[in-house]
Amino acid sequence: PTFTTEITQTTSTWKYDQNEGNVDLGTIWREPDFDDVTWSSGDGVFGKNSADPFATPWTTGGRFTYYLRSEFQFDELFSSATIDIESHLDDGVVFYLNGQEITRFNMPSGEVNFDTPASSGREWQELADIASGTDISSALRTGRNVLAVEVHNRTSGSSDIAFGANIS
Repeated sequence: PTFTTEITQTTSTWKYDQNEGNVDLGTIWREPDFDDVTWSSGDGVFGKNSADPFATPWTTGGRFTYYLRSEFQFDELFSSATIDIESHLDDGVVFYLNGQEITRFNMPSGEVNFDTPASSGREWQELADIASGTDISSALRTGRNVLAVEVHNRTSGSSDIAFGANIS
């Protein structure tokens, strides 16, 4: 049988870290058991740009990377699974499911860390089709799952950043 599960919508609540200290969080923040209790939470769309009314305005600008996490339950048995992602973002993004990278958009190939710039600038108002039918079978678990997202600016001094996604 085929199941379609809504994971998150543009207006969903996420935990987030604006990386105010501009520090490298490494890779541990992507893992399902990472303790994000000190992170803020808010509803999407997230962003910073004085001209746009974001649901959760980020107060810190001028960083390469911003981090988000969202939990969801998947309680079905499965032999294969795919994901569809469309997103409003400024500028690039990498998605992880239970610590495993599942897709990226407008980011260079290879290893990505906290000061990796997005490949190019883009405006958040344009909806991007990031993944359509991408296989996530090796990353999805029955039960609790954690979707982790890092949003990257094109330049560290950029005054704007944004993220919101529809994921199923």
